[in-house]
Amino acid sequence: MYVQKMNMVSYNYMQEVVTDYKAIVKNLNEMIKKSGYKSSFIANTLNLSPSAFYMKRRTNSFTIDEVDKIIELLSVFEDQKLVAQLTDMLENESVNYNEKDLFNLVGLNEKL
Repeated sequence: MYVQKMNMVSYNYMQEVVTDYKAIVKNLNEMIKKSGYKSSFIANTLNLSPSAFYMKRRTNSFTIDEVDKIIELLSVFEDQKLVAQLTDMLENESVNYNEKDLFNLVGLNEKL
């Protein structure tokens, strides 16, 4: 019975992972559009021709490794956007001192 419960937990977890992956792939085009990166840049990063990249976007047929690389690239964009927002907040003094102390604590002021 214990093994059966463990298998059920593992099965449920695997289902969640697959569902999450499908949601990511489904929203990948929108995420790419919002990133501001040119398709040719992302295609080059993936070692794909622009036409192959276009077809993969159109059919949502990226490999797991390609999805991983795209997400990594998009996360760099999000990190840059966050740093820019924090910089703007600090320059406009719209951050209170407690928040500034928090930024210092996590080392964000060094990046800003």
